[in-house]
Amino acid sequence: AGGQALIDGALGASSSTLSATLAIPDAHKLDARVAGAVAAEVKVSGPLAGPDADIAATLSNGRLLGRPAPRLALTAKVKGGAAVKAKLDGEIDGKPLQGAVSLARAGDAVTLDRAAFTLGQARLDATGKLVKGLADGRLTIAAPRLDDLSPLALTPLSGALQARVDLDSQGGKQNAAIRAKSAAASFGSARVSGLDVDMRIADLYGDARADGSAAVAKIVAGETVSGVKLTAKAGAFDLAASLRGMALRAKGALSMAARTLRLDAFTARGRGPAIALARPATLAFADGGVSTPGLTMNLGAGRLALKGRASAAKLDLQATADAVPLALADLASPGLGLTGTVSAEARLTGTAAAPQGDWRLALAKVSVPAARAAGVPAIDAKASGKLAGNRTSLDATITAGAAGSLRLAGSAPLKAGGALDVKATGRLDVAPLTRTLAARGQRASGTLTLDARVAGDLAHPKASGSAVLSAGAFADEISGLRLTDLAAVIAARGDEIEIAKASGHTPGGGVVSASGRVKLDPAAGFPGAIKLNAENARLVATEIVTAEAGLALDLTGPLARDPRVSGHIDVKALDVEIPGRLPGSAAPLTDVRHIDPGATARARLALMAKKRRAVGAAFSAKLALVVSAPSRVTVHGRGVDAELGGRLQISGTTLSPHIDGGFDLRRGTLTLIGGPMTFSRGRVSFDGDATPRLDMEAQQTLSDITAIIDVTGSAEKPVFTFSSNPQLPQDEILSRILFQKPSGNLSAFQALQLANTVSALSGNGGALDSLRRSLGVDSLDVSSDSGGGPVVGARRAIGNRLSLGVTTGARPEDNGVSLDFDLTKRLRLSTGVDARGESNVGAGLQWEY
Repeated sequence: AGGQALIDGALGASSSTLSATLAIPDAHKLDARVAGAVAAEVKVSGPLAGPDADIAATLSNGRLLGRPAPRLALTAKVKGGAAVKAKLDGEIDGKPLQGAVSLARAGDAVTLDRAAFTLGQARLDATGKLVKGLADGRLTIAAPRLDDLSPLALTPLSGALQARVDLDSQGGKQNAAIRAKSAAASFGSARVSGLDVDMRIADLYGDARADGSAAVAKIVAGETVSGVKLTAKAGAFDLAASLRGMALRAKGALSMAARTLRLDAFTARGRGPAIALARPATLAFADGGVSTPGLTMNLGAGRLALKGRASAAKLDLQATADAVPLALADLASPGLGLTGTVSAEARLTGTAAAPQGDWRLALAKVSVPAARAAGVPAIDAKASGKLAGNRTSLDATITAGAAGSLRLAGSAPLKAGGALDVKATGRLDVAPLTRTLAARGQRASGTLTLDARVAGDLAHPKASGSAVLSAGAFADEISGLRLTDLAAVIAARGDEIEIAKASGHTPGGGVVSASGRVKLDPAAGFPGAIKLNAENARLVATEIVTAEAGLALDLTGPLARDPRVSGHIDVKALDVEIPGRLPGSAAPLTDVRHIDPGATARARLALMAKKRRAVGAAFSAKLALVVSAPSRVTVHGRGVDAELGGRLQISGTTLSPHIDGGFDLRRGTLTLIGGPMTFSRGRVSFDGDATPRLDMEAQQTLSDITAIIDVTGSAEKPVFTFSSNPQLPQDEILSRILFQKPSGNLSAFQALQLANTVSALSGNGGALDSLRRSLGVDSLDVSSDSGGGPVVGARRAIGNRLSLGVTTGARPEDNGVSLDFDLTKRLRLSTGVDARGESNVGAGLQWEY
């Protein structure tokens, strides 16, 4: 530590002279909690059997636990090896430090004349005598402010403590009486409150028997124990406490002479299944082990029984568990949420280092919260084996309800470093195991056949065999992606997994395939390289976007953490459909506040919050993609009919993609009531996110103006803007486009058509939509007859297959009633009658393609 030590002198049986000095200029190098210069000097003289010694040590300009200690001095004198007088003097944190010890030995007796110590408000006093291992004396501690002692203890202390220990040797036995009180005290990270001890122990070194009581309101030391109350009389005890929401109670007797613990009663009740001792039991402690003629515990509705002896040198133990609830695991790991039961039986012999024997295990309806939330069936399992040579054989069958079963056979080591050799075979239905996807609007199905073997060290296992997926399917309702005829062969080759074959089909005859390798290294995030290819695959099919493309992608790097996705996407067809009106669910509710949720709702909210936190550190892939679409990028809806083409570059990550580029107009028209308008320019871009944005302009030259319509904004909610040269109000521009005349010259029917067109272009569904809702009909439309007169029609369903329609107009043939009846999903029968009494019957065939 940068210091020096010097020793000089001579040693002899009858006479010795020795001197030693120590100098450490910076004690911080020895202990980070101490600073300052340390100096010490020791001088020894006289015979080795009873030497004289002078000791002096100092700390100068020091700090103890960050508190100033400008001077500390310790001096001690030893006379003939039989008498010791020591003195401590100094100052810590502005408080005086004083201490003195006087100790003498005569024959078999050691007498402590006085030991006194004070620092601030803390004081310790002790006197006593030790004769042939038995002590008589008293120790008192008065510390109304324990923090005063923190620098000397080099540990943060707080609170207060009053304690007294009296020792006596009446009857030739060591007896002790302990009294201690503390309202609150802390020792480092451990805290105690409400301490009150008044206990006398007779024959401490023999058949110790305690009489008295001890109570602690709360103990916090890693775990929190509260309400501790202990009463003892003539060796019998009664103990009560609370731990992890459980009320604990134990009664019995402890015999130190016989080295036995007799349990008359034990209960643990509160959260989870109750635990209780079925009948009184005795535990004997000898030769480093414990034995019992029988210990039986009731665990909820189950039972656990132990009988025999267990020690490092010898095992002769029989254990039986019958329908023990796994919910008890919450006591060891709160919030684990295991359900189900376990039954087991084991007969163990040999030694703890090399046990032998047979065992069997049965699990029933086992599940965890995540599996229950995902809809995964509960698991049943049966297993058995034999112990020999630090290994156990294994024969297990695991059944997951309708999902199928898995069999494990082989052997496993009982100690780290042993070799694993387990074969797994089974057939599983994918659908019940992937119900969690339903919350994201996804579904999966198929059959997984497993035939694999795991061998090698537990820390670095080697796998072989295969997993085969057949008749698989996947659907994502949000993106519209649908894969059918999914098939895959995944082969295990040592420390690698190879995707030997994986393929599926999309609607319209598209094909998706994958291949690659993944290294079994969880610490490195399962590094690997996977190629993903697609031909004419319909990858997106929503109400707004439909896309068909070819893919050639490479996934490389740590696949479970942050891989790199690179390659190109060749768009065969991309159709952007502008919705006629925005649905009521277009925007999610924001700032939702849950008021006084019940227990189930609280659990669900906590699970949602946990999932949101997990997403914050979720999988995120780096992107380096090129999207090419020379043509066939079409935009339809609200009169827009346009074709575009172009190129995109996608970078960033899957959590935060950045899209550069767009698609430029190849051709296009905007059709309103008055006829089509040709787009003069147009572009679909993405501006960094995945939502298409429109920027299109159409012009039309009329008799007195040039009309301009701009379509801009998100494809989900585009904005139609009207301008003209010379400038006119928007409704005047639209009137001229639709009817080639000013709005003041429109008929009432034309004015209604104008208002309906303006409302439809704004995405509100048309001016008649609110009237339709108020009338309670399914459809309401206004058209014109061959003579230009208005015709109003309304229709409403009056059953699952039957709907009624009514039309009215200026001519008798425009007034009538009709009925439509759906014979099948695609075949419809129609009949009607008009005001002239003429009727009609027809059939219609509807097919979506």
